[in-house]
Amino acid sequence: MRKIKILAGIAIALIVVVLGALWLLLDVNRYRPQIQTKVEEQLQRKVTLGNMKLGLFPVRFTVQDVTIAEDPSFTSSFPFTQAKQLDIRVSLLPLLSGNVQVNSIDLQEPSVELIRNGKGVWNFASLAKGTAPSAPSPAPETAPSKPSTGFSLGRLSIRGGKIAMTDLLKNQPRMVYAPIDITLLDYAEGRPFSFDITAHVPGEGSQEIHVKGTGGPLPAAGPAAMPLHATLSLSKIDIAGLRKFLDSEYVSKATGILDGETKIESEAGKLSAKGNLNLKDVKVGAVDVGYPVDLDFDLSSEVAAG
Repeated sequence: MRKIKILAGIAIALIVVVLGALWLLLDVNRYRPQIQTKVEEQLQRKVTLGNMKLGLFPVRFTVQDVTIAEDPSFTSSFPFTQAKQLDIRVSLLPLLSGNVQVNSIDLQEPSVELIRNGKGVWNFASLAKGTAPSAPSPAPETAPSKPSTGFSLGRLSIRGGKIAMTDLLKNQPRMVYAPIDITLLDYAEGRPFSFDITAHVPGEGSQEIHVKGTGGPLPAAGPAAMPLHATLSLSKIDIAGLRKFLDSEYVSKATGILDGETKIESEAGKLSAKGNLNLKDVKVGAVDVGYPVDLDFDLSSEVAAG
């Protein structure tokens, strides 16, 4: 048993030495075309990657000046995503054999453009559709079918992000929301995924909007028809800051601090929301209400298409 432990220790030491040598000697920029091509295949978008560095434990590529282009069918002055830096984590064994397998993408302080066109289609919808057919020649019946090249990813995270949204269907101008943190796990075409979103409302204190749950698969009809099971939490939200954050005239003109939690379910065109809201330090105009307001609700509605 002692000899086995010694051999195991030697093997581990050799692995560490090999990894250290790779880290010191490998010019990771030589893999840039492979990684860029792989990400483009997964996203079905033109991708530009700047200078790259290799990190270990876990194996990852740190990339500068990243740009993911907009869907060509959308008109925009901005790329779909751009960031000064991101980490792309890859599997070690496939990398040693010359194959790059992307496991996760982490973006720091990126900007993301979300656009819905006049037909109700979002610019991110094409990410889940894989390669569009280009009228290929009929393959022999005996030829094996190729696996889908639709976007699949173990983990996508955005930290300190800025999201801009333009809704041409509702004739709404571009609005910017920041800062926002997003984590998306186990995303693949035709499968459900989990997500965790945190938005910080500008202002004093810890004002936070948090949404966590599961969704998908993303249907061809658009995200409005997507199955969704989530919890929305509001923590010490100043209504005035929320109104500015959402850039919405529909948010109450009253002032106060809002807390609450809502369970949201959307399935087969049916949307339900059940929860509680608590409003403190309430003022309507210049009038102080003088007491907190509690609201329990249980709502349901049909989901509009798109």
